[in-house]
Amino acid sequence: MGNLPVSKQQMVEIARALAHEARVVVMDEPTSSLTPAEVALLFEVIRRLTSIGIAVLYVSHKIDEIFEIADTVTVLRDGRHISTKPIAEHTPDSLIHDMIGRRIENLFPRERGPASAETILKVENLSTTDKLKDVSFEARAGEVLGFFGLMGAGRTELAKAIVGFDPIRTGRISIGGQPLTPHDTRTGKALGIGLLTEDRKSEGLMLELPVLHNMSLASLSSFSSGGFVDEGRERSAVQEFIDRFRVKTPSLNRQIKYLSGGNQQKVLLARWLMRGLKVIVVDEPTRGIDVGAKSEIFALIDKLAADGLAVVMMTSEMPELLGLSDRIAVMAEGRLTAVMDRKDATQEKVLNAAIA
Repeated sequence: MGNLPVSKQQMVEIARALAHEARVVVMDEPTSSLTPAEVALLFEVIRRLTSIGIAVLYVSHKIDEIFEIADTVTVLRDGRHISTKPIAEHTPDSLIHDMIGRRIENLFPRERGPASAETILKVENLSTTDKLKDVSFEARAGEVLGFFGLMGAGRTELAKAIVGFDPIRTGRISIGGQPLTPHDTRTGKALGIGLLTEDRKSEGLMLELPVLHNMSLASLSSFSSGGFVDEGRERSAVQEFIDRFRVKTPSLNRQIKYLSGGNQQKVLLARWLMRGLKVIVVDEPTRGIDVGAKSEIFALIDKLAADGLAVVMMTSEMPELLGLSDRIAVMAEGRLTAVMDRKDATQEKVLNAAIA
């Protein structure tokens, strides 16, 4: 099981629950790693279950899914019951209002200006043994370059390869004009590239450790002298980012496993930004977080680009791809099939390139 991708692990978990012939089935974010075709299959399974009298409790942050599959919707916020209504009595706006206690006027804020002409990340003819095939692209200072692809397209493999984690067979990667040589994460970190991983709990966070140590992990050398960490400087730097990113935590010593998904994601972003990056690669940055936290993550990504970083965003969410990206790159079967400007991109064009 450990060798399966997250999407396949998710499908096995769903099958295991159904195999028990339960009268009530609880599904917690069941589509977070599924392709559109797998989501359609899951919804068909849910409809068959409810038609034979099985109750399904479906927990999701995805508004469109709630309107497609739910009969009744209950909203919880900060551990409290807010409302329970038939779905027919809700609009997307009213549901969002119940979820976060306010209206979001602009889910995809865009305060940054045009991107610079300066190339920060350059990838040339990149190939790996298992997935990537001759991938070439550039990311510029001040832009969000969005990558889209169906499951198995190679987005996550590309993200890990360009930060020095996954080994490459051929090709060249340079950051700020400096080659990523040797090709490893130590060199990538020194050159100013960081990765927000797809699966934050197994690849990004140390769940048993506090917020303090999770955030400062990549920057310990900045607070160290003679092999000892200056805890005062460390706490001060972490508190600055807690305030800047509005991370909700009772203290820096709170175990990070108790924070919400959105706040965990902010901590991981801050971990890299404490180092002064040139490039940040974010893989599925809003997976498993609610719509209010999504709007904050979107605002942070926009601010990072406005501050001059090159942001490379891997996403399977079409709205955030079209809403946040300056340019869009599409992958299929390990290859780059299209690169288009935001103004020229449509959902149809992106999907056509994804199945090319």
